[in-house]
Amino acid sequence: MQTLLTAIVTWLSINAGLPATHDLPRIEFVSPAEMYVVRVGAHAPGHPPAAMATSGREVRDNAMHSIVALYDNRTRTIYLRQDW
Repeated sequence: MQTLLTAIVTWLSINAGLPATHDLPRIEFVSPAEMYVVRVGAHAPGHPPAAMATSGREVRDNAMHSIVALYDNRTRTIYLRQDW
């Protein structure tokens, strides 16, 4: 995966005029449910993941399947759906 990220950084630097950085983020492949938990901020203080993931089932189900990728600036992690 690091080789692919390095190739992407190089391509972006050449084609978009962006500075190349080799301080690469982590990448995690996760389920749609885990993507939803990350998206709604389940790691925020006062919002336990179980409560966030189970509230508003219909809204959660629709939102859960529309998320394909996320970036968490705090942990410098790119989250991709398992089926990506």
